Amino acid sequence: MMMIFICQYFTLLVCNHHVDKPMTR
Repeated sequence: MMMIFICQYFTLLVCNHHVDKPMTR
């Protein structure tokens, strides 16, 4: 149950860092 929460949190951080040039925020 907590895995999903952590996964979402991590995904958001990684996505924000990974998608910082093509999407620009």
